[in-house]
Amino acid sequence: MKIGFFGDGKWAHLSLTKILDSQSFQVVFIVARNENPDKVLREYAEKFRIPFFVHPNVNSAEFLETIGKFNPDLNVSMSFNQIMKPEIIRLAPEGFINCHAGALPFYRGRNILNWAIINGEKEFGVTVHFIDEKIDTGDIILQNFCTMEPEDNYGSLLEKASKLCSETLIEVLQKFQQGKVERIKQCSVHQVGLYCSQRQFGDEEIDWNWTSERIHNFIGGISLPGPGARTSMGEKLFAILRSEKIPGAPEYLDKPGRVIGKKADGIIVKTGDSTIILKEIAEVNSSGNVGEAKIPDFRVGTTLGIDFMATLKKLSKRLYFFEKCFEEFFLKEKRFTKDWKKILVAPTSSIRSALEAMDREGLRVALVADEKFSLLGTLTDGDVRRGLINEVSLDEPVKLIMNSNPISVRENQGRDEIFKLMKIKSILQIPIVDEKNTIIGLERLENFDFHLN
Repeated sequence: MKIGFFGDGKWAHLSLTKILDSQSFQVVFIVARNENPDKVLREYAEKFRIPFFVHPNVNSAEFLETIGKFNPDLNVSMSFNQIMKPEIIRLAPEGFINCHAGALPFYRGRNILNWAIINGEKEFGVTVHFIDEKIDTGDIILQNFCTMEPEDNYGSLLEKASKLCSETLIEVLQKFQQGKVERIKQCSVHQVGLYCSQRQFGDEEIDWNWTSERIHNFIGGISLPGPGARTSMGEKLFAILRSEKIPGAPEYLDKPGRVIGKKADGIIVKTGDSTIILKEIAEVNSSGNVGEAKIPDFRVGTTLGIDFMATLKKLSKRLYFFEKCFEEFFLKEKRFTKDWKKILVAPTSSIRSALEAMDREGLRVALVADEKFSLLGTLTDGDVRRGLINEVSLDEPVKLIMNSNPISVRENQGRDEIFKLMKIKSILQIPIVDEKNTIIGLERLENFDFHLN
């Protein structure tokens, strides 16, 4: 019987070993995941001279043509990560099967073993089923089950499941060879079933308001080689690697997450209902890596987890800081905006043109400068009124009525000092100059109004 094998990881290694050890089956090609192809599968392919492939889309017509030339009787998936479409499902005469580490129709989806422990299951199942166009919904061929012991965690269950999966797959391949395959509709087992989502970054946080049972299951469910259940203590983050339930621990109200006792082999922590022993922890570094395991030694009275009031205060301080930074940035942008160039006039420009520039920009001052932007004077609406009283024509140059000794400020002057100067002198706009008296901005009193509000 010719088999096309699609796989990745330890699950695939054990299964492929059993298939290759059998004299009844011939693996005609191996397909590894496209991202980080499995090195062990590649080594198997080289050792047994089996064609080895990786492809970003195994459903493509080009890839189907490639593997179709090997005429597999049956295609097998073991922890492969692409969703199969009808063309590849129907490629082999006997179909396409998958080994799933869950008792279908229950525990469809991702991270099945983690969720089984978190949910407090007493046993887990593996299912070999036909692949259809949906996810984990094809007809069941065979299921086998294994008891979950109280001391089992993700690491130990991974060992059991990978072994059971390989054994179950061989049983099914033998059924195909003997023509004894029977199909069981998943809806005949349960009309609904359940689907498990993929666990993501951030899902590791322990909520100490949970019950002791739930916290213990959660710690075991994502223990190494998983990420480890996480909790914080002050500024540090820890992975809780092992815990122990306390038989007969009374239920009572107290602060969840608080260390209320110490033992030689761990600490006793209050939970949402009773108490639990934390026996092994490891510090998590800034890169998210779990350090060396050790027995926790936090003092009694320490509170684990997020202190929401302290966090809120810290976030409030940070928000205030960012608001001030934004405010300063906004004010700086307003002070050094290029709009001030629109009110620049030459000393020979007509008073009329200066008034028109002031009117366009909604300002009550024009800056008189030379071709290098050196400040020569200012012209305000008050200067214009006084010129008109003295019968100066609007077509005369601004140098006749401008203030030749204008008040200006430097860019590095303190804002309180500038504000005080503008209030004392009753100035609405004041030019900002550098050490060479070159105009670089315009300060407005309204900016300070924004600042004070």
